[in-house]
This record gives sequence, structure tokens and C-alpha cells, in this order.
Amino acid sequence: MGNNKEALLKLVADYYSLSPEEIKSPKRDKWVSQARHLAMYLLRKDFNLSYPAIGKFLGDRDHTTVIHGYMKIARNMTPDIAGEILWIRNKFAENQKADLQELKIDVSQHATN
Repeated sequence: MGNNKEALLKLVADYYSLSPEEIKSPKRDKWVSQARHLAMYLLRKDFNLSYPAIGKFLGDRDHTTVIHGYMKIARNMTPDIAGEILWIRNKFAENQKADLQELKIDVSQHATN
């Protein structure tokens, strides 16, 4: 699951033209905070991680900070935010499918050798 968390964080960062390190950083400007809150929301919703685990993953944040970020997205769900979430989820699924396809190719190549 560790790789999945990193892959999701990378997609959120890419969507916002940030690096994963910026999302994990203490920066508090609106753009970084929005990306961080979205990552918190997706990590909770899609991976069912605990608030403390999400906080640890995103730069050793307190679990109450993660709850706040999660709730901020959940309460203020707009069509734009829903669209961002859909794009990230679809891209994540595409990447997972491509990774599985690559694994199948790799396994089949070893089987023929």
C-alpha cells in the first residue's frame, strides 16, 4: 500500500503542478493547502487510512489537522472539486492497470525463458 499512497500523492501533486515534497511541507499558501486537503480526503476515502496515518504520511501532521482538511473538502464539495477527484481517481486507475499489464508482460517473458 505504500507505493499506492506515493502514487496518489504524485497524481495530486501533478494535478496542482506541485511536487509531493511541497504537499508534505509546512507551506500554508492556498494552492498547496488545497492540494494537501485533497490528498487527505482521497487517502481517507479511497484507502481508508486512519487520520493519524495520513498525518504521519503528509509531513507528521496532527490527526486533528487531517480531520480539518478532510472535512474542508467534504463540506465544500463543488463540481470543480468533484472533477479534480474524478480526474485523479481515473488517472490512478489507469496507472494501476498499466502497472498490472507491465507485470503480466514481465511474468510471461520469464515464463518463456
